[in-house]
Amino acid sequence: MDERNLSAYLVAAGGSQDYIYLNAGTIKYGVQQAILNHSLSGDAGAFLHQDIKSYLISHAHLDHISGLILNSPNDRTKKYLCFNAGYRHFTITLFYLEKLGRLL
Repeated sequence: MDERNLSAYLVAAGGSQDYIYLNAGTIKYGVQQAILNHSLSGDAGAFLHQDIKSYLISHAHLDHISGLILNSPNDRTKKYLCFNAGYRHFTITLFYLEKLGRLL
């Protein structure tokens, strides 16, 4: 799976280092690109681990959550926020992917 062509938005209040990702199609690659373009500074792995405080997921299609799957081994516990309509889909999709991983 390649996260380079998927979308996500990284937001924070002005002057804050507490970021929220809006959807998570791309995570680490997006941070790496922001560092290369001088929009962010530091190490992408450290930023992922320390500065991203939560994820807001609109719905659980893979183009919106694949970054969570790809980067989960390098991340730490975070808050996951969902809209009411997307919560059931989000939990069912993640449960299914977890079960699928156990079968592989």
